[in-house]
Amino acid sequence: MHETRMNKGFHVTQRKEAMRNKITFEERVQILLDKDEAKQVDGRTGPEYMRVCDNDASIIFAPPALEAAIQAAGARAGDVIQIDRLTHTDRQTRKKVVDWEVAIVGDAQEPQPPARPAPAQRAAAPPAAAARPPAHREITSDAAELVSAYAAAIEATAAAEQYAAATGLRDIRFSDRETITRLAVTVFINRSEKGGRN
Repeated sequence: MHETRMNKGFHVTQRKEAMRNKITFEERVQILLDKDEAKQVDGRTGPEYMRVCDNDASIIFAPPALEAAIQAAGARAGDVIQIDRLTHTDRQTRKKVVDWEVAIVGDAQEPQPPARPAPAQRAAAPPAAAARPPAHREITSDAAELVSAYAAAIEATAAAEQYAAATGLRDIRFSDRETITRLAVTVFINRSEKGGRN
């Protein structure tokens, strides 16, 4: 038996048998990660990444792009992360595109800071989590692949800007955060589907 209800701005589907809330991403969500790694499972439309969260009280099934964004944020067990699902229409294909924005907003030992403003109201200032010094830890092979994808995206956008400037197109910029993130996630997903680096 399933029961669906609203809880703090997001839909929760509760399975009586499992006693975990299945979180869907219709609005902004904040969750506490229970583990560093997700488990890949077969979803309805392809692979998904299952994560148990909120001290075993909730569960998410993340599409590959969201899992890549969680890893790119550097989130690990004990971190409270905020997930925003952003949708827009691609200008060329006219298809709906979903982007994911993930930020670490606290950890289990810290009081949570106030929620960030909605995407349209965000200021240019970096999130408070960025001020926290990074902890030294080994990264997973997936995280290393994602770092490699970001490096490739940064190099590609810098080279494209240099080429544009050399051909007289000085006002073209590709190296904004959104373009680099989209390119890096695309490279990561393509490499994952092909089984590794090209």
